[in-house]
Amino acid sequence: MNVAVADGTLDHLLKKLGRAGTGSRILWADDNAEMRAYVSRLPGDRYDVQAVGDGEAALEAARAHTPDLILSDVMMPKLDGYGLLQALRADPYLRDIPVILLSARAGEESRIEGMAAGADDYLVKPFRVTNCWRGCRRLCN
Repeated sequence: MNVAVADGTLDHLLKKLGRAGTGSRILWADDNAEMRAYVSRLPGDRYDVQAVGDGEAALEAARAHTPDLILSDVMMPKLDGYGLLQALRADPYLRDIPVILLSARAGEESRIEGMAAGADDYLVKPFRVTNCWRGCRRLCN
């Protein structure tokens, strides 16, 4: 599977927020079941990854157990990534959680739209998940 994040993106953000290290909780929202299964296996004991299939499930999961970081696909059923981001930013208990939006929509305009909506970062698919987790391990040691 080819899914690509710049090396160290997650670690850099978690470290910057003082949340890096073993046990950092990452919530991953993506409607692609294969992707959810794949990314859930990669980080090993470094991160606790919970993968859910849509924005509604992500919001419910975040309210049940606050994550350190949320990665969300933009286009999902029930509640899309922008709707999830809006709900998170409106919730006083969840508004400070960093959110990275993931989308197949490339281009600077899409990135600006994501950042203007309140995302902490906007990554274009496809990206390499293995490089991302490898960077996470390196920076959290």
